[in-house]
Amino acid sequence: MAELFTKYAYFWGSIGGLGVFAVIYNARKDLRRRMLRMGIAVGLVGILSEGVFFRDYWHPPLLFHIGRFGGIEDFFFGIFFGGVCVAMYDVVFHKRLRRKGYPHYWIVSLLIVSELLSVGILTQYMNSIYASAIGFVVPAIAIVLWRKDLIMETVFSALLGGSLLTFMEMLALLLIPNYLKNYFFLYEKVPMFLGIVPLTEFMWGAAFAAIVGPLRDFEFGYAPVHISRRRVTANNKK
Repeated sequence: MAELFTKYAYFWGSIGGLGVFAVIYNARKDLRRRMLRMGIAVGLVGILSEGVFFRDYWHPPLLFHIGRFGGIEDFFFGIFFGGVCVAMYDVVFHKRLRRKGYPHYWIVSLLIVSELLSVGILTQYMNSIYASAIGFVVPAIAIVLWRKDLIMETVFSALLGGSLLTFMEMLALLLIPNYLKNYFFLYEKVPMFLGIVPLTEFMWGAAFAAIVGPLRDFEFGYAPVHISRRRVTANNKK
């Protein structure tokens, strides 16, 4: 039983992440729709993109492998991390959403193009984890340049997302200290936070959350404001 846990730690960690998702989902009815949409989208993309990271970043055992791509673990992780990152700033800082300005639907296209070009080109010169992070940062910069009122959301989403990913991985790696040695290709090649978690994990998590956090607000023309006693309207569920 212990071997089943240690070998498939990615699967069990993803299940734990779904628990975090469930807590926030239950607490904030006004954010449920965006959490589900973002989580499912990131989960599907995660399965398709994991093969890139398998080449040079890590290659964990998967409980359910899907062809040359990732596995069910990647889908669960995507639901957890995508869904939480899109809502985390609003939850931690007690924000609700209100309409502000015009929608900017082109941001999703920019994100897709940026990520594809970064991974497709930059992986020839650097590890895929760095290339992927750069692909997230480019559209995040575009958001803060276009709408300076989203700077705080972008910055704090990045800090919260990177910290959450690091904290959860730290808990897992304290229980399974040999996991990185067995499945992490950059073992002893990158700095470690407290000697436990690779700093690349914080970096990637922060870059991901920097774009996912403000993405829906920018896309649909919303802004986070302090929660008042007024009832959150149905329009805020996007």
